[in-house]
Amino acid sequence: MRQSGNILRLPSEQGFTLLQILIAVVIMTIIAAISAYFLSMASTRGHALYNQTLRIVHASQFFASNTGCYPGTLAALGTAGANGQATGLDGCVPQQNAWNGPYLTALAFNGQNVRIPSDQSGATGTVAQIETGQWLDGNPAMQGRGPEEIAIVLGPVSSSAQAAFCKACNGCAGNGQETASACFTVSGDSIGYVFATAQ
Repeated sequence: MRQSGNILRLPSEQGFTLLQILIAVVIMTIIAAISAYFLSMASTRGHALYNQTLRIVHASQFFASNTGCYPGTLAALGTAGANGQATGLDGCVPQQNAWNGPYLTALAFNGQNVRIPSDQSGATGTVAQIETGQWLDGNPAMQGRGPEEIAIVLGPVSSSAQAAFCKACNGCAGNGQETASACFTVSGDSIGYVFATAQ
């Protein structure tokens, strides 16, 4: 053993070389960059999903202002033929001669619903549909909106896309949260956006 200052070292003991330290720093940097990429991707998915939802909401509102009814299915927003074959939401009869669409273009329809790409939802088989219900009524921050809410509901979506969607919407009601938001979560893998109430 030799003594160096106050530290005793065995001849076989050595510190890390500069090369070993540089390799460790490079590996940690690569891991941090990959993590940042995936966090950014989840945020981008959620914002794209939120923007897609707003696009469908606005199309539904234009449809209602023209025909007097919200569409019974989202397919009615794409082609006049779907409007002629479909009734309005909750049995309302749309004024078919006032249809001034298409209200949605460049979207893939899956029967009566809009198909959402997996790169936006983080899950396969995601569809958007128009529904009525009472998602926000149980939330004290949102009570009194009307007896029946009209929403665009999307599912399934990944948990990371759901979190980013809720962040873009300033929070989501549901799961015991008392957030004053038009967005909500339901059944663990679905999200929605309430945009109107029916009387």
